[in-house]
Amino acid sequence: MTGAGMAETPGGYSGMMPTVGAHVITADDDELGKVKEVSGTCFKIDASMQLDYWLNMDCIASSSGTQVRLRIAKDRVDDAKVDRSG
Repeated sequence: MTGAGMAETPGGYSGMMPTVGAHVITADDDELGKVKEVSGTCFKIDASMQLDYWLNMDCIASSSGTQVRLRIAKDRVDDAKVDRSG
């Protein structure tokens, strides 16, 4: 952590922590759902009409209190999912 509400991950994301309830938007402007939970260097997406899933904060391009914008397009989201089941 670099300051209150800030996150720094090994892969390079250094910015505002995702806020629970913030809308998650892909690089190509598709809304995936809302941030459901934040844990360590990952955040969980409450995805409509599908199972919730985790992404690493390295996927984030920018984050504000109401929106998380990803640096990846919708067709790359499946490749970026993180297994947090264990």
